[in-house]
Amino acid sequence: MTQTISTTPWTAVLRGEEEAPHEDAVTFKEKASALAVILDFVCNNPALNCIAGRALALQFWLAPTESKYDSVSQIAADVGLTKAALSKSVLQLADAMQVRLPVGKRKGTRQSFREKQLQLVEQHKHASDTRRRAKALA
Repeated sequence: MTQTISTTPWTAVLRGEEEAPHEDAVTFKEKASALAVILDFVCNNPALNCIAGRALALQFWLAPTESKYDSVSQIAADVGLTKAALSKSVLQLADAMQVRLPVGKRKGTRQSFREKQLQLVEQHKHASDTRRRAKALA
């Protein structure tokens, strides 16, 4: 049995009137499943600072006005992680759930950056090649 949260006014419920289900209604089972995926994401690292960092970063991206932090950099500093590590983990969750976060780069930007970096590697113009050449000359 699926359970949905009703938006029907209480008077209609008390009279026994039925409301057609909304097309966009989400069942309790669907919500619980999403929560389980999120909790697995948050808790899949045994280090407590990672768990705290992921939870706080996710809260910041989903509801920045509810967060006590002004940036992911502040969260990273408080939990002893890098901003890049937190950002990467939250992006992996968003990709796994096939959702777009309300902040960050536009859809397709990461893929176009990746393609450009691969192109630069093939042309031996990537930053890593430049550093290697400079180090060899020193």
